[in-house]
Amino acid sequence: MGDLLGDVINYIIAGHLATKKDKDIFKDYSPKDPDSCICVYEYNGSAPALFTDMSVRSVQITVRARNSTEAKPKCWALYKLLRKEDLLIQLGNRKCIISTRNTPLKIGVDEKQRVIWAFNLGITTNFD
Repeated sequence: MGDLLGDVINYIIAGHLATKKDKDIFKDYSPKDPDSCICVYEYNGSAPALFTDMSVRSVQITVRARNSTEAKPKCWALYKLLRKEDLLIQLGNRKCIISTRNTPLKIGVDEKQRVIWAFNLGITTNFD
């Protein structure tokens, strides 16, 4: 199947909300620079559904910027890109069901006083 987070990143780039992996969007880490960036993380998901080859994987999308007036609208734009009315989305070669777990919210400020906004997703997909 491939790399779920990589597929999410490619979807965000195709949606014109980021330009290039490891330039303004990052997988599994938050670099010191640039000040404004998107980070995509995976964390513990749910137990696999019985009698299927599907799992629910948990993904967090964060947006870091110098202030909330930049981070908040970008986070909401990402949320709207990934939140589909019918829940189905094509990520790479896989069909997924995406459920948003919360709307974007401010989760903190880093050591350089940059603001971080985030939201969480549950992505139901085939085992990798």
